[in-house]
Amino acid sequence: MYVNEAGWVAIGFIVFVVFAWRFGAKPISDLLNQRGIEIKEKLQEAENLRLEANELLNKYKKLKIDAENEASDLLKKAENTAKQMQIHSEKTALQTIKQKEKQVIDKIKSAESQALLDIKNLTIELSINSSEEIIKDNMTSKDEKITLEESIKQIS
Repeated sequence: MYVNEAGWVAIGFIVFVVFAWRFGAKPISDLLNQRGIEIKEKLQEAENLRLEANELLNKYKKLKIDAENEASDLLKKAENTAKQMQIHSEKTALQTIKQKEKQVIDKIKSAESQALLDIKNLTIELSINSSEEIIKDNMTSKDEKITLEESIKQIS
């Protein structure tokens, strides 16, 4: 029996496949199973990471909403505080204006009183000066002596 080159290649191939199947099937199968298990583990890990990322995303969305609400509350409080400060400032300004107005009215009344007093004093002074002039012009030396003596008697 004569086998040509193609036959020997076929026989070699068949022997190779039998040996590969007999001795290599289990290690190759174990290798492929191990690789499948690693891929499943990596897929599970990726799924877990995706779930964690979604949880973090939801957490940060909630934090963002909470921060926006807090910022809104702070703005409302600031607006209320500003309104209260404005009302307080207006009241204070109104009180100050009333106080200044009262001070001005008091100064005007004081100036009027002083002016009336000055006019009264000036009138008295003018009356006295006029009386002196009239008395000097109309009084004689004899009248002066009599008036002087009467004045001395009144003082004593």
